[in-house]
Amino acid sequence: MYEEALSLYRQVGSVQGEASCIEGLGDIALRRSDHEQARQRYEEALPLYEHIQEPYSIGLTHRHLARIALDENERNRRVQAARHAWQRIECPTLLKELDDSARPRRAPPVLSSFAFGKIPKSQLLEPF
Repeated sequence: MYEEALSLYRQVGSVQGEASCIEGLGDIALRRSDHEQARQRYEEALPLYEHIQEPYSIGLTHRHLARIALDENERNRRVQAARHAWQRIECPTLLKELDDSARPRRAPPVLSSFAFGKIPKSQLLEPF
């Protein structure tokens, strides 16, 4: 659906629509744990948002990229870029939540222990 909409937005020259569709495709890739595809889509959407000077979406895209950053330096750079964009729209709520929401998500200790064979599968779920 995003692909069809993307084609239409490109035909009519809607940069906002094009960027939103590309970002949506990045979100889908991220939900599928395809971080490389998500990163490519977010990187593709970012200059479009910058072109139309859309600070909320610029910040949001940098935050997405911070979550899937390959290293701490990139994560910090993306968080700072998101902060810079969101400072332009003066929304303290976004700025306050930025550091926590941009941190990489980690599996709960129980799942991590299961993944590394420290606890058996039978102990993951308790019977009702």
